[in-house]
Amino acid sequence: MQSQKMQLSGDGLIDNLFTVLWMRDPLSDVAPSIRIPNTVVYKHQQIAFWYFTSSDGTVKKKGTAKLNNETILHEFCRKASASGIVAYYLSCEPAASGGRASTVLEYLNESQLQEFL
Repeated sequence: MQSQKMQLSGDGLIDNLFTVLWMRDPLSDVAPSIRIPNTVVYKHQQIAFWYFTSSDGTVKKKGTAKLNNETILHEFCRKASASGIVAYYLSCEPAASGGRASTVLEYLNESQLQEFL
C-alpha cells in the first residue's frame, strides 16, 4: 500500500489535519484516540466532511447522507452551552499587501448558525 503525503498547509486552516486524525495507521491498524469537537469542513462553499469523536475515542466521519444543513443545525443545537454558543466558524482573512493572512474566529448562536447554513 502506497502512503499519501498530506499537506498541512494552504489557506492557514489545516483541514487536512482532521483527515490525518481520522486515518488508521497502516502498520498497526490503530487510529489515534483524541477528542475533537464536531467539525464540519467546507470546500468551495460546500460541505465536504464532518468529523467527530466516536464513543470509542477515535475520530470518525459522518456519511454523506448526513452532510446537510438540517442535520448539522439539529446536531449542533442539541447541546447548546449556557452562553448560547452552538458553533464557531474559522476563516482566513487575506493579508494586506506584504503582510500575513489572519485567522478569524466567529462564535455563533442558534439563529446565527441557521443564517450561516
